[in-house]
Amino acid sequence: MTLGKFEHVISATTRNVLIQARKECGGPFVFPHDFASTPDIVFLLFRQLVPCKPTTATMKRRGLKPECFEALPGLCCRHCSRQSDSIKGTYFPMDADSLGDSSFSQTLSMHLMSCPHVPQDIKHAFNELRNVVKERGITIKRGLKRKFVDKFWKRMKNYGAKKIESGGGGGT
Repeated sequence: MTLGKFEHVISATTRNVLIQARKECGGPFVFPHDFASTPDIVFLLFRQLVPCKPTTATMKRRGLKPECFEALPGLCCRHCSRQSDSIKGTYFPMDADSLGDSSFSQTLSMHLMSCPHVPQDIKHAFNELRNVVKERGITIKRGLKRKFVDKFWKRMKNYGAKKIESGGGGGT
């Protein structure tokens, strides 16, 4: 499988992480066909998210109302979601702008790099992709990220609507 983009300058580890991310289903929000039109690091970053619903404690701490999540799931680090005692790595964006904001990407990136549940090869891939972008002076075109974030947001909203129709509530 060819990756294009940075294939000729990334390590075998990063290449394998990207190939695996493209092969696996990325949950209900990120699909393999998104890779071709999305910057590698953005694809891999958002690929680490799965839907979740906030706990009562989370809603109280963040001042959120339960109605907000009847039709819209929250997001959770997919690696933390596998841990029964973990409440870290959860995010509750209220609109596409907050999802596409650079502070959201930065917060998610910082969580993934410090999360003990994220495999080392994925952390390595994030570091390497970030360094390649920096070394080569590459900037992510805002339009590309925006298009992807808009698709991601639409999928989040559709996921929440389907959960309501099936009687499943607003998350997983």
